[in-house]
Amino acid sequence: MLLRNELYGGSWDEMERDLRRRLERKPFVFRLMHRIEEDLARIARVRAYEEAHRTDLGVFLTSDTDDR
Repeated sequence: MLLRNELYGGSWDEMERDLRRRLERKPFVFRLMHRIEEDLARIARVRAYEEAHRTDLGVFLTSDTDDR
């Protein structure tokens, strides 16, 4: 969520779009492809949770996560 907030202005759509673009680029590192697919699956799960519970889990980030 910190990456979503910092790099993509809090937008799941922008984050997902960027990862998909990276995934489609040829040639690609095989391991990276699987990592991106795993990240996209995690994004989908967190996004579904946020939508189901009408919440933004990013608001629960504490100030100490800003240092990571």
